[in-house]
Amino acid sequence: MKITALLFTVASILAPIVTAASSAASKTTAKSSAPASSSTAAAQSYIYVTEPVSSTTFIAGQSNTVAWLYKSGTGAPTTVTLELLNNKLLQNVIASNVSAKAGKYSWKVPANTGTSSAYALRFTDPTSGYTSYSANFTIQGSSSASGAMATGSSVAAMSSKAASGSASANSTSDALSLMNNHKTSTLGLVSALLSVMALL
Repeated sequence: MKITALLFTVASILAPIVTAASSAASKTTAKSSAPASSSTAAAQSYIYVTEPVSSTTFIAGQSNTVAWLYKSGTGAPTTVTLELLNNKLLQNVIASNVSAKAGKYSWKVPANTGTSSAYALRFTDPTSGYTSYSANFTIQGSSSASGAMATGSSVAAMSSKAASGSASANSTSDALSLMNNHKTSTLGLVSALLSVMALL
């Protein structure tokens, strides 16, 4: 009898918990099976960039081909603006009013473009606000730009060395002056002591 009463008590405690869990599971299933609303639908992509890709390296000062696939449809851009980004920051506008249907564009990378692997292209349509991006790619800076950077670094190093030498010379001069002043003061003190001893 005691065991039967104990089992009845346990069943009474567990019953509400099981009922609540079952109800929650039913609500979750119903929610997951509900159709997605139009507000959560994925944005339509009209431009898919095929060049450059992550393995692409463009050379500064040379002409390179930018290529993309175009999908027509309601809201698709007719013209786009091509922009160069570096680390997601706008560097310059490559071209405006480029036909979206063209599928390619010949771009001569400016010779003064620095080396980086964080470049990307952005396609925008100011009218509709449509935006599409390429993968990050690399631009190899020209040798002249690299030489200019090296020259600038060398000049900076030489200037720093000269400034350091000047500071060292000034420090040495200050030390010698201090020693001379100390020597003069010592001689004066010795002279004064001798004068006193003479009076005694």
